[in-house]
Amino acid sequence: MKNIFFVLISLFILTACETEVYFETPQPINGKTEKKFHRKYIGKYKSSSTQGAFLEITKSNIITEYFWQEEYTTDGIDTMPNFEWKNDKLYRYDELQKYTRNGDTIIINQYSKEVIFDTKDDILKNYKKMYFLNKEYSDGWNVQKLMLDNKDNLILSKISSSAEIEQLEQVTTVETIMHNDTSSSVDYYKVKPNDKEFEDIINGDFFTAEDIYIKID
Repeated sequence: MKNIFFVLISLFILTACETEVYFETPQPINGKTEKKFHRKYIGKYKSSSTQGAFLEITKSNIITEYFWQEEYTTDGIDTMPNFEWKNDKLYRYDELQKYTRNGDTIIINQYSKEVIFDTKDDILKNYKKMYFLNKEYSDGWNVQKLMLDNKDNLILSKISSSAEIEQLEQVTTVETIMHNDTSSSVDYYKVKPNDKEFEDIINGDFFTAEDIYIKID
């Protein structure tokens, strides 16, 4: 099998190799809870770093779209148990695949669309002309910062790197949760900042850009 280009799909832009930071409560505590995004945010954007990745903001949702290609040799695809040919049509797990041929290469076009934030279920906070996206998981609240720059590019950011964790410990108490009692591997971090501490977190640039999206519509 030869897979030349593949985009990993994120459900709220989470990266598996990162150690997550969860908040005890939605943030900021004194931010205004909103049910709709401001009209200047509404539109469609393309990722500046990932080809084929798009993000759309509606009045109440954030939606991701991904377009990518998978390439396989014909010999390779014939040996894969999840693929099957039926009357010159290609199926993967019984689902018909759209493909093109280039010599002995099979090119499969893939598409994914998903709502990753919904104000009906998640909590949207407005604070100092920035949005904070609060999404609840079993371990706590994942918080991301969303803002527009002076060119109306959309910047999505979060706290994730080890350097940011070290700086965060200078501002507020950080609880380190290990995978188990005997493990030396960190499962996730948990914080519960007060209003002033969260203000310091914002001003200290602890939220670093995960991606910048350019408005196209």
